[in-house]
Amino acid sequence: MPTFYSFNTNPSGYTSSISFDETFIPADFFNQGDLWSWGFNSYGELGVGDNLDKDPQSIVYYGFYDWKKVSAGINFAAGLKYDGTLWIWGNNTDGQLGNDLDGIDNSSNTPIMSLYFALNCVDVSCGYRHMAAIKNDGSLWVWGNGEYGQLGKGNDISISKVPVQRSGIYKKVFCGRDYTYVLNYQNRGYVMGRNDYGQLGMGNNSNVNTLTFQGSTFKNVSAGEFHTVGITNQGKLYATGKNDWGQLGRGNQTNSYSFVIIDSNSNWKQVSCNGNHTVGIKTDGTLWAWGENTYCQLGVSSVGIASTNRPMQIGSDINWKSISCGRYNTTAIKTDGSMWAWGAYITPSIDITDNPTQIGSDLNWKISSAGEYSFYAIRYQDVYL
Repeated sequence: MPTFYSFNTNPSGYTSSISFDETFIPADFFNQGDLWSWGFNSYGELGVGDNLDKDPQSIVYYGFYDWKKVSAGINFAAGLKYDGTLWIWGNNTDGQLGNDLDGIDNSSNTPIMSLYFALNCVDVSCGYRHMAAIKNDGSLWVWGNGEYGQLGKGNDISISKVPVQRSGIYKKVFCGRDYTYVLNYQNRGYVMGRNDYGQLGMGNNSNVNTLTFQGSTFKNVSAGEFHTVGITNQGKLYATGKNDWGQLGRGNQTNSYSFVIIDSNSNWKQVSCNGNHTVGIKTDGTLWAWGENTYCQLGVSSVGIASTNRPMQIGSDINWKSISCGRYNTTAIKTDGSMWAWGAYITPSIDITDNPTQIGSDLNWKISSAGEYSFYAIRYQDVYL
């Protein structure tokens, strides 16, 4: 006889439940989650049906239980569901929502399902004014602002209001400020877009307007504002681009046009960069940060520490699991499922938080993504047997 499970379907308001026959529950059901958002919301970038700012205590629930990934842009965001559908919301002045078929600015304060990804999207990333996604056949699609060649359209740097395909087969995509970095199935990097500080790692500062082999091999990459960081298959950490605040972690403030090693030790698990700072987690679960600290985005009091050009351990905890750098802030999740944030504007009512501060009391957070002034997180679904 089938067993039935009951789930709370509206954590932010009234309590209700839906029962499911276990024979119809997908295999990855219990790894899925609700999508929440908070922060500034002038463009409807929180996706909650209005343009009102939200504090964490007003974290807003929308969707159901099947969110897999979320990515924050500047005043817009995108979410990927386990069924392969792609949902986008917020500002659309550069066509970054990708559904602009009628030539009208179709900004939206609620998630809109992309017409171009029908149950076949496997990865997505938001840049500042453009987006990129990968389908389950490995094809790469880009749209939005193309001013610096980030859409790979050659000499045509115009806006694309609908997704356009680029050649090649890929598995991961990372959008920075006006540039795009993708990895193929051999973990080799390909780039296009803005490169004035060497953020593409091509050995020069010339923009690239077609998708071009970069030359490095990374298992994971973070594309920031003007610098890029990557982790090799061996767990070594490299960076390229702007370095005026020491965000490359090299012990100086010299920009680099090529990837240079930050740490030759093979003990880096995850890295994220944005604005002028970088944060990483080592395999032992310790948290490290470097670069600008004007807004306490490194997670330490600004008193006496304006910036650091070498990785500096933040606290003594050894249970950090994942991180996401916003432009002026950072969010992170620990192995116990608790969510933490620090830096500027982690809520509309708090200007600066100088040390990691827990957001709420839940212990079932899975993924977080920090934008400029808005935040997103996926929370494991509460299960009642």
